[in-house]
Amino acid sequence: MEELRSGNLKPQIEVKPWQDFLIATYLNVAYDFGRAAERGLKGINTKQDDPWMERVLQYVKKNSLRKAKMITETTIYDLQEIISQGLEEGLPIEEIAAGIGEYYKGIEDWRSLLIARTETHNAANLGTNSFAEEAGMETHTWMAAMDELTREWHAEANGQTVPINEPFEVAGEQLMFPGDDSLGATGMNLCNCRCVETYG
Repeated sequence: MEELRSGNLKPQIEVKPWQDFLIATYLNVAYDFGRAAERGLKGINTKQDDPWMERVLQYVKKNSLRKAKMITETTIYDLQEIISQGLEEGLPIEEIAAGIGEYYKGIEDWRSLLIARTETHNAANLGTNSFAEEAGMETHTWMAAMDELTREWHAEANGQTVPINEPFEVAGEQLMFPGDDSLGATGMNLCNCRCVETYG
């Protein structure tokens, strides 16, 4: 309580639970959607059982910790903002604590849903992309949902076709598949994205 009163509180959020959640999501969902892509691309056979899963594993190993840290850093930043603003306004400790409680309720509700929806969708696209590349597909094409909820720049990317081992260019950012952030894409392209890709 004294740390909060003095403004020296540095919230600590554990990264590992988020990392474990992301690893489980990516491996399970990517596998399911990669298998679905395999069934959809009849007559396409890879050289051995599920070699494309190695791509998924490499992606998860490389990106899960960074993605988990991004989630926790956003939470820490938001908590520090609540505390700082409360102290600047001279609010009693109890009101600042109530604000923190409301924020955590939001994490449990809308923010957790946003993270789960976004990462599940991204994992699905990773699975299909990994299978398609291993299966010898030469190109991939960005397909947007094309309705009133679609971001303008995702609608502009609709139909963009590039070699399968090259990224899409969307609003000045590069993505290997819809939902990919391994090349530095930000939330404006990732959160709640519903885009997929087709292969040729």
